[in-house]
Amino acid sequence: MMLAKKTKEVQRDRRLMKLLAQAFWGKREATVICTPATTILAMIPLALSRGEGSEIWVPFAVTVIGGLAVGTVITLVLMPSLYSVFEGRGEKS
Repeated sequence: MMLAKKTKEVQRDRRLMKLLAQAFWGKREATVICTPATTILAMIPLALSRGEGSEIWVPFAVTVIGGLAVGTVITLVLMPSLYSVFEGRGEKS
């Protein structure tokens, strides 16, 4: 009886967490995508420049663009995936 009750509680909690994650995603996806996108777009002319001093600024711009792109992918893809994988591991006792 207790096992069935606990199983129902865990299932209810998982459904609640999924609903919360979907609500969060719907409100935050534009912010998570637009903020790095605007910075990346602003850095493109700097990354493509060939004028005086570009030997210093081009690597800087490429690094910033790469870091923002990787960070955005981690935030949008990797973190939710890892969360869903490790979500119920602490509740098994």
